[in-house]
Amino acid sequence: MSDGVSCRSPAGPLPPKSWKLNSRKDTWETATWRDEALSLVLSHRVDLPLVAPFTSDSTLPSTPRNPKLETFMLRIPSLSFLCFQILLDSCTISEFQDGIVPYIPTHLRKDLIRFSAVHSPLSIAHLYALWGSEGHVDGEVIVVGPGVTLREDYFIRSHSENGSNAVIAGENPHVDWEWDMEEVDIESPLHSLVFLNTSILSSTLFSFPPTLTHLALINMSMPVPLHRLPHIVPLIIILDVSYNAWLGANSVPGGRGRLKGPQPPRDTPIMDLRHVDWPRWNHLKVLGFRGNYVPENFLKGVNKGRWDEITVVL
Repeated sequence: MSDGVSCRSPAGPLPPKSWKLNSRKDTWETATWRDEALSLVLSHRVDLPLVAPFTSDSTLPSTPRNPKLETFMLRIPSLSFLCFQILLDSCTISEFQDGIVPYIPTHLRKDLIRFSAVHSPLSIAHLYALWGSEGHVDGEVIVVGPGVTLREDYFIRSHSENGSNAVIAGENPHVDWEWDMEEVDIESPLHSLVFLNTSILSSTLFSFPPTLTHLALINMSMPVPLHRLPHIVPLIIILDVSYNAWLGANSVPGGRGRLKGPQPPRDTPIMDLRHVDWPRWNHLKVLGFRGNYVPENFLKGVNKGRWDEITVVL
């Protein structure tokens, strides 16, 4: 009797080698993996109550327990995104910046940047155009490499440019101040910063704005001094440092462009997490540590001196 399931290979010739994901780098450059990598930090909105994927406990699972993290972005592109792609291909940077961006509303620019981060990462020139003079869209910056990096002084320049345009009440007699207006256009601060498959200089990290609440440093090609961050960005709520080789990441490509669970590192991790002042992050709720090697007593060190444990996603 047969159960109707065959273990034989399908008929026909084997697919060419060029169709296969032959290396970890190939896997990291797929939309499927970018979708999974960005799912944690982008699934927690600043304007909504925090909902943790799962609660950490004495057991350390090797994969996220929340299946919703696996389907963050829509698989089918929207009509607006298809039109956006046509404009990107047909316009020069100056035409795009001057003739297109001013007519894209903020919420749509944010959605387009998020969708592009997964399916077709934008060049740094297009990102600068979309971020505009504020230096971000609705408080969010997403940079997806490889080959795309921020200017070293990006946050310093953005802060100085925005500050130079500020007007203090009472200093300009020509400004009609109506304090009882129902809607006041107040610039929102940068609160979400996401880096994927790229690198940042230490000088750029030291200039991170202290208003950040969501920070992702995923698959960074160069080590990041995490022990400096609690003093630079003390308001962090969501921190994702997944899939970093300098944290002992030794994950191997799995099926469908996914990564299997973390394995013991071949070498000692470059970054010693014991140097991170975890208690200083008293707002921290969720820590993404997917694909990294989990050292002994990791959760104990992260939750030291806390009433409520941090949710650690592995």
